Amino acid sequence: MRAPADVDASSLTFGRTGAEDSLRRCSPHGADVNDDGLLDLICHFDARMAGFASGDNEGVLRGLSAGPNALTGSDSIRVVP
Repeated sequence: MRAPADVDASSLTFGRTGAEDSLRRCSPHGADVNDDGLLDLICHFDARMAGFASGDNEGVLRGLSAGPNALTGSDSIRVVP
């Protein structure tokens, strides 16, 4: 999968449950942020709209590929007051 071309950026949601409509924008150009030789999709989300609360420790990203196939990912987060 080539994220900039294969992910429907307009379908992305991110936050406490993954259903939060917090997407601000995605870069029109990819960048290899993890040095794996592949372009990554760079998106920015509104932290307040993501619905995180003190003590939350996981963020969930959901969306669709160009397929369209459902995409889900999660990772640890740290909420800083």
